[in-house]
Amino acid sequence: MRTMKRDKPLAWPATYQALLVTEHFPRLVRHAMHERRIAVRFYVAPATPHAVFVTTDCPKGEDPFVAIYCERAAGNVDDVPATIFLAHELGHHESWLRGETSEAFEDLMTSTPRTVYEQPQTLARAMREEIVAEEERAWRYGRTILRAVLPCFPALTDYDRFSRENVAGYRTGLLLA
Repeated sequence: MRTMKRDKPLAWPATYQALLVTEHFPRLVRHAMHERRIAVRFYVAPATPHAVFVTTDCPKGEDPFVAIYCERAAGNVDDVPATIFLAHELGHHESWLRGETSEAFEDLMTSTPRTVYEQPQTLARAMREEIVAEEERAWRYGRTILRAVLPCFPALTDYDRFSRENVAGYRTGLLLA
């Protein structure tokens, strides 16, 4: 099992207090930073808002982090989808902590992660199946985390729909459907 290098909760930046004003998302961000000790960083990107669990591009000695990409301004999120995507990324973090992926998977996601989306035919079938298994795990763990942190989260059916659609998309994109 992997461990985080941090032994103390991350500080809640004052800017987050002003930026994160929706109902559910800030509570899950705070949970990630305080309880799970994983940084949640915000970036502006012209693409559709999304989130990723990042083990690549970490300066030596740093732990992985979750990157939240916002369309117009850092912290400008749609509460329910952002909460769902963050929970899913925390599911990847949980899987990473448990060491549930192979060294080959970790190497792929660290060295050439775009291959998964841009050249899936170059990956062995076993690796493509492992990627789908990791996505399923991340959605399952994410749901557990979400229920624990936000027991009254009103959009679990949306979470389940996003999960099904995402995994199906991976199956198709990885030529497994």
